[in-house]
Amino acid sequence: MSPCTCPPSDSSAINGIVPDPFEEIAKEFADTQLLPGDAAVWELRHRLESGETTDVELTDEPLSVLGTRILQCAFQQPRQAVRSVDLVRSVTGLDMAQLSALVSSLPSTVESLSLEGCEIGDGIGAVAAKFPPSLLHLSLVATGNSDFGAQALAPRLPHGLVTLVLADNQIGPAGAQALASRLPVNCGSLETLVLDNNPIGDAGVAALAEITASMHSLQSLSLANTGIGCTGAEVLARHLFSGTSGLMDLSLADNPALGDAGATALAATIDHLATLVALNLTGARISDDGMLSLAPKLPPTLEMLALSRNAIGDAGTAALATHMPPSLVCLHLDDNQVGDVGAVALAFRMPSSLLELQLSRNWVGDVGAVAIAKHLPPSIQELWVNGNRIGPSGIDALIERKAAVSSLELVQIGWQASPLIPSSASEPVEIAPSL
Repeated sequence: MSPCTCPPSDSSAINGIVPDPFEEIAKEFADTQLLPGDAAVWELRHRLESGETTDVELTDEPLSVLGTRILQCAFQQPRQAVRSVDLVRSVTGLDMAQLSALVSSLPSTVESLSLEGCEIGDGIGAVAAKFPPSLLHLSLVATGNSDFGAQALAPRLPHGLVTLVLADNQIGPAGAQALASRLPVNCGSLETLVLDNNPIGDAGVAALAEITASMHSLQSLSLANTGIGCTGAEVLARHLFSGTSGLMDLSLADNPALGDAGATALAATIDHLATLVALNLTGARISDDGMLSLAPKLPPTLEMLALSRNAIGDAGTAALATHMPPSLVCLHLDDNQVGDVGAVALAFRMPSSLLELQLSRNWVGDVGAVAIAKHLPPSIQELWVNGNRIGPSGIDALIERKAAVSSLELVQIGWQASPLIPSSASEPVEIAPSL
């Protein structure tokens, strides 16, 4: 593919979409069927040349080969340094050679690149070889990478990378192990690693846990829906939860194989994470037994705790209330089995810092609703209790509290099952709307 030259041009429009195309590109692709993104990239070219923008934003703007060549040419003469390039689902029709040429044309000033949904597949190695060394943030979400792609990508990761997002691919244990072998060498400054929705399993988690413990810059690790079980939790507890870790945000959501055994394994050392502010264990199949082990070990630094879609009942909720982190801002307990006993225990121990409480789709009745309404902290902004068994007296208490607390912006009451009939045997009835 010949290099772009950008002479002044008086050539006519192509199909009326590109008003003043570069002459050489126009001649080469005169018969190309234009795509919606081609007009957008032409407008972007003018903004880059004028210095109006330093960000390339082409999300869901499909480009033809012509549009891609215009973009390459525009990258050669921006008025100001280009910092961010977002090509989410915009270059899906390019082959590897064309995509590599486009990435190769990125200015040396680019710090953030997103190729989400671009169907790169295991050809990512050829593309990664063209990444500018200035990259700090890289998103390769849903790009079709398997173990082979991860193995090709790992040695080509830019050395200054701060954020790496590889969610929604098909990376398995071998790919995770390949990444683990190179991350400390290539990306010693990495702060955020996201591998959600990849089947890396316990073996992949074990490899990552061993190396992330030595990556002291790592602040956020997301391993949602990665097939982690009790064995993986044990390895995380042994390696990642060391006294030297600076981890602030950990997500193990949607890993139902964790269960109570996994929660107990995490409890063994999670209190060593003195910097942890966010923990997401949504959909981990944790019951009261797991919470009785985990709650006493929760770090006091926690500000966000997500426990939605588990099987936590009154005993687990009471244990959590007893050991409530004092700085908690958001607590998600929706889709559990919390009844009045748990709700009352929670009501008496809500921290003064709490902004959001989600208790939707539990078994809370009037007694629990009245207690929560009475003891809501002045800081509270959102309360979600729809899908419980709250009757008129509980709803009245919540409505009165809404009027009394100026910070309370939302009380979601919505649908309630009959308080007199087990929820499994009744149809939900809308008693009150959102307030």
